[in-house]
Amino acid sequence: MNPSARYDSLGSLSSMLMLGFRYLAWLNGLGLLFVVCCALGIISTDFSPGWLRLPLLAFSSGVLFSGLSLLWAYLAQVSLHNQAVAGYTRRTHWVPLTCTIIAYCLGLASFLAGCWLLVYAASVNYQPSNADDPSASDEMAPYSQQNRGRFSTRAPVARDVVQLR
Repeated sequence: MNPSARYDSLGSLSSMLMLGFRYLAWLNGLGLLFVVCCALGIISTDFSPGWLRLPLLAFSSGVLFSGLSLLWAYLAQVSLHNQAVAGYTRRTHWVPLTCTIIAYCLGLASFLAGCWLLVYAASVNYQPSNADDPSASDEMAPYSQQNRGRFSTRAPVARDVVQLR
């Protein structure tokens, strides 16, 4: 393999590793920014800041894993560059390249965990209004009590059952 082909393959690998770093850093960074804005009240939500601790931790760890993937990608590039300069190939670049891929996967898993934790915090914080409460309407009433010709949304009482018989 001639030296120019080696440098071309190093360039494509380098650009691919940097693209992965940018992708993970943007995803986790935007998630972290959203959680911080919600916690500081810049974006108005019903979340208390205590509920945002776990999503904040997940997105922060995603940023950390993105940084670690950049570090390992740098070490893989240095190893490949040294091999290209020396003119012979070794397999020493596989260790940092494997660590890069693991860090990418952990960064993506951290982003997904942060999203799911935000959804969980929203579901725990959700308080239904009276219109959303199924016990306040006839939607959950038995079939014999629905559509009795009344336009009431109150729950049936015992005297209504007696009148139907």
